[in-house]
Amino acid sequence: PADRIAFIDDDEVPTRTWLSRLMEKMDQTKAAAVFGAVQADYPAQCPGWMVRGGMLDKSIPDRPLDWSSTRTSSTLVDGVWIYQRNFRFDERFGRSGAEDTDMFRRMARHGALLHGAPASIVSEDVQRNQLRVGWFLHRNWRGGINYERLIRGDPAYPPALLRFGKRALVGLGGLAFGLPALLVGRPDRCIRALNTLARAGGGISGWLRPHALEDSAGYESEGCTATPAQATSRENS
Repeated sequence: PADRIAFIDDDEVPTRTWLSRLMEKMDQTKAAAVFGAVQADYPAQCPGWMVRGGMLDKSIPDRPLDWSSTRTSSTLVDGVWIYQRNFRFDERFGRSGAEDTDMFRRMARHGALLHGAPASIVSEDVQRNQLRVGWFLHRNWRGGINYERLIRGDPAYPPALLRFGKRALVGLGGLAFGLPALLVGRPDRCIRALNTLARAGGGISGWLRPHALEDSAGYESEGCTATPAQATSRENS
């Protein structure tokens, strides 16, 4: 068994210090998992507002993280949690995505410290299909569904209608404040608000039909089509 396990997406390129920065942060914080930043490599034909708004960059704070901020793109996990405590990706999320966030959610519930490592950086190629507003809305709609699946039945969270209403108000408020930015060529502010509304809509869909993505034939992810996860075991409770 490995002492530590590093994750990086197949369309990402690490910097020379990517892994060493992750390891330094894990040594410093004694965290069960640490998460680096992702800088998008925008193509030449990319709209200027998308670059200025950093629409596809994934920043990370240098502090403990909530499980909802976690992912396996640029991540280091203490091998104890994989090999001794037997945490695995849940294959039920193989078609919908979010199997990584689900695993870190379960780890956090068992006392795992999750921490950001912003000095650890990878770059990620932006695909042509990601240059559409519809791609952002679809991703956030799907994220809303998955979030509801992850917290379903957890009494620590407010009632579903309250969650959806709050997110919708935030999105509508952001849209109102973002409309003037259109005059100066910054539609990214409006699109961020629309993303929030899409996430609220996806949350309602996930609340009503929690297996909507799981039962589908596939989904459009970060530029590829997902296939079922190959996990064979799950956490021992």
